[in-house]
Amino acid sequence: MKANNYYIFSETKTNRLGKNLKIIKISTVQLTDSLRSRLSYLKLPKSDKLFIYEIEVENDEISPNFENDIYYDDSSIAIHKLLCDKDAFYGSSSRRINRILGSIIEYRDDDNNISIKGDGGWKSLKDLFDILRSSNVKYLVLRKFETLPMSFLEGDHDIDILCESINEIVLTTGATKRNEGISAFCLYISGIKTDFDIRYIGDNYLDSQWARNALNNRKCNNGVFIMDDENQLFTIIYHCLTQKNNISDYYSDKIATISMRLFGNKLPNADTELCLYLARYMTSNAYGYIKPKDISVIQNKNNIQIIKKEMKKLCLSPNSHALKNRLLTKVRRLFPRNQR
Repeated sequence: MKANNYYIFSETKTNRLGKNLKIIKISTVQLTDSLRSRLSYLKLPKSDKLFIYEIEVENDEISPNFENDIYYDDSSIAIHKLLCDKDAFYGSSSRRINRILGSIIEYRDDDNNISIKGDGGWKSLKDLFDILRSSNVKYLVLRKFETLPMSFLEGDHDIDILCESINEIVLTTGATKRNEGISAFCLYISGIKTDFDIRYIGDNYLDSQWARNALNNRKCNNGVFIMDDENQLFTIIYHCLTQKNNISDYYSDKIATISMRLFGNKLPNADTELCLYLARYMTSNAYGYIKPKDISVIQNKNNIQIIKKEMKKLCLSPNSHALKNRLLTKVRRLFPRNQR
């Protein structure tokens, strides 16, 4: 059985690969402008000559071990030292980056001229979401996913995602930056320029713990990752109340549908009542409100003030700890076990 791994080395260090290794094939190619651009968010070392090495070896020759997602190799001291040399090596010490490179690199001919999947755009939405799934990047579509991956919702033509690593999403999809805000990117899908907003853990679009929990509890729907019902409901409420000036009919219907499915009844319609409801939910889960780093995100200051005031009141209550526990227990009881 054979194992293939992709590595990126600087030219000056490649002679240290080790003559005693029984390497079946090494294919090298200087990084294309496209791939270099995709890797830019990963802070490439300062070198004009970086090369991809596809190393195909027998499993018993190089057996990669991973500890905390870092590459270790106990079968060869030489390659272990090389892979740990930050000046020599970049990119594939991560199991996940190696998987992405394996998914997006396509060899075109015997001279190792390569093409990268997604260069020039994606043929379809399905192709885009297929590569996200095969690359195993941790993401979910935040909203308006009902007709994905076959088409956009009628009247809609953008994608909003939440991810663990913006670097991995850019590398996988080839998304390029738009001018508006830190999360604004774009892709070409079926020849049409499509806005692609990438939210990530730590950008304060959501509380980091909330974002992490949503990603950990995501589910797959027709090949597209989305939130479970609980996180979907309350992130929609949060989005509408704090990042919008009003609640559209679409979101009002979504809130009603999901709340009926979870609770058997609809939540209040008035913004103020929803703010208080959301504040109790956030407090019970120890989520906080933090101003987003993306300055293009709307700030509904009136609703934010109501939510923060209610959360502060709950936390300052003499029985705040007991209250948080009671609220959490009450909320959790409303959800089926498989939704937790």
